[in-house]
Amino acid sequence: MWQVLVLFLALILPSVALSTEIKDTITVYREIKPDIYCISVSVSARGESESSVLQALSKADSYVRNLKFRYTGGKFTVFPNREWIPSEKRYRIVGFVGRINYRFLLKSPSQQEEVIRALEEAKRGAPLNYSVSSVGWCVSDKLRKRVLEELKIEALKEAESEARVFGRELHSKCLLKSVSFSTVSRPPIIMESVRAQSVKLPQPPQNSQKIEIRASVQINCR
Repeated sequence: MWQVLVLFLALILPSVALSTEIKDTITVYREIKPDIYCISVSVSARGESESSVLQALSKADSYVRNLKFRYTGGKFTVFPNREWIPSEKRYRIVGFVGRINYRFLLKSPSQQEEVIRALEEAKRGAPLNYSVSSVGWCVSDKLRKRVLEELKIEALKEAESEARVFGRELHSKCLLKSVSFSTVSRPPIIMESVRAQSVKLPQPPQNSQKIEIRASVQINCR
């Protein structure tokens, strides 16, 4: 009986000993030209009542909508404007403040001037103010998604190539066991900050931006 057991172990132990798990991280990236022009604008209003503030913000919003430009945001927020009374050690409400934040996704820098003109028009006869916090070129979600998919395929091909190289060096059959993708988080691109004191705003260059993916791969060789 023990002879059979020894023969069985002799058959299975070599395969166990020659089984190798290889873990690696593959990084691929691409420099792409951003395809949309982004401008972040905050519109604010002050008034004695909520209704007067909402009315002012609605006026600004109607001018923005009439532009027919693509944007994100546009949510109204209105809150009491409080003033501290030292003698009574309490706050009192002295009016209301409202705000709308927009992030315009434009086709060209020239369209930002239309945004500013519209807000200047909205300010006439309304307690409105606005500020431009940043302007610059951005990568659209559609372009980013397409590039990420292409990078994943590129990483897979590179992982398969690695498996073949390892197999040749180890005189084994190496196959991909698992692949896990992660997008490399890069510091946000700092767009140029401006104050909209005139219709003419700066136009930052359309510099390339880097999109990068990491693939954590596990290769099994036998």
